[in-house]
Amino acid sequence: HSNFEYHLFEKPFLLYVGNRYGYKNFQFFIKSVAEILKNEEDMRVYCAGGGQFTQAELKIFNNLGINSKVSLIEINDIILKKLYENAQAFIFPSLYEGFGLPILEAFSCGCPAILSDCSSLTEVGGDAAYYFNPTDPDSMRSAIHNVINDEKLRCQMISRGKKRVQEFSWKNTAIATKRVYENLI
Repeated sequence: HSNFEYHLFEKPFLLYVGNRYGYKNFQFFIKSVAEILKNEEDMRVYCAGGGQFTQAELKIFNNLGINSKVSLIEINDIILKKLYENAQAFIFPSLYEGFGLPILEAFSCGCPAILSDCSSLTEVGGDAAYYFNPTDPDSMRSAIHNVINDEKLRCQMISRGKKRVQEFSWKNTAIATKRVYENLI
């Protein structure tokens, strides 16, 4: 894995984690970020997990001229942690999510999170994430551009993320659940 890991850290990258179908809004994300990938010579997108790229996805990469800029990474827990730790930012463009566990994974690894402003993602991300409208390509591009080009902002997001993830610990969940039961009794 040493060559693999070296490759991961060679160039700056945005991280996309998980499945890429429908409501995950992956194709919209790729189309929106293509301009950044073309303008930022070294920037890449790494997709962690989610299975092989579909023919439709490969066609989109080809049509946008970004084949060499988008890679699929087969992951395990160690590789995923390294990806979060070294990404310029984690991108979560979903139109709908039940909870958004990858946000907490990103926060715990010191990775700035750029999230869709819909669904439960704002509840999970709180003030630690940077948000965009998942149906507006300019909003998404602007959010990504602001985060990857402002080191002070990235540092603030990392610090807030580390604090935010602590609010979701099992102990805090147990204490809150106990309070609910006590109030019911």
